[in-house]
Amino acid sequence: VMQNAVREPRHLAEVMLEPTQVTIYDPPITVAMLKELDYDTLTASVQIRHDLALEPMLKLRPNSQRRTSPHFQTQYRQYWVAMEQELESLASSGSTPNRLLRCLEEIKKLIINCYPNSAAVIESMSEVFDVDLLHRQIMNGTLSLDPFMEEISQILKQNCAPRRDSLVDHLVEMAKNGKYVLMIREFFEILELMKLDLANYHLLSLKSTPTEVITKMERDYFKAEMTKGHRSLESARQWIPHDRSNEITFEHFKRTFATTIINKKAEMPETWYLDTMRIATYRSEIQLISICASILAGIRQICGKSLDKDSLGEL
Repeated sequence: VMQNAVREPRHLAEVMLEPTQVTIYDPPITVAMLKELDYDTLTASVQIRHDLALEPMLKLRPNSQRRTSPHFQTQYRQYWVAMEQELESLASSGSTPNRLLRCLEEIKKLIINCYPNSAAVIESMSEVFDVDLLHRQIMNGTLSLDPFMEEISQILKQNCAPRRDSLVDHLVEMAKNGKYVLMIREFFEILELMKLDLANYHLLSLKSTPTEVITKMERDYFKAEMTKGHRSLESARQWIPHDRSNEITFEHFKRTFATTIINKKAEMPETWYLDTMRIATYRSEIQLISICASILAGIRQICGKSLDKDSLGEL
């Protein structure tokens, strides 16, 4: 979800399924998957607090790592193919629309989850999303998604960011044109964006957190981790530079810090755990700069230009 926030390095085996073999009824986006974007989760996250202290303009974005994984792409594609097959089967044989009902139920939960403190939204969604009634209408062939989507669109427009209104209008148009599967698929994507909008809005209130509070949170976090035996400070103690008087000096600290960043094989202290992604980015940037400088140096030598100290400085 979040490139966040959403940091979820999951390694899942790729499973190739034929459309007829898909038995998963849960949609690709659920309330459980977006739990990391809940207000309570954000406020309790030491990682988010730490990142905000270093990057005040931090914004959460969709989790591109999850979306581009082969497993997710396969499951995502096959799920909607199975949905198409289910609707076709429903029209011809009247079979139970398990996926459709599960999607409608999850859409209701997602919208309420975005506005848990809004009694108006909860009441409206309970009236519009009467799953038992929808089920009966589907089985009787009397369900019409056009007026259904019109009601939902009004609820969303009253509560979501104005910039999402055009996306909501597009959902209504797809319903009118009978593109129901595409409409439901994009509905989930819009709800994920709405959840991100709210999460980024909540981050604004966390940016004013005093540094002292964040520092205490991090100390408490590491203390708890050490108590559980999940972490130690052995590498941190070995990493901290000392001079002959056994006191830390800023110059030694800078030199050791730079060496650790440049040398990918260097062991990082445990206290850098919250900066793992940031340090990986630094190392990638340094590697890219080194490669570019090497290429430019080679080009200058090929062109017959000497590489004196000033030339290297320009590179």
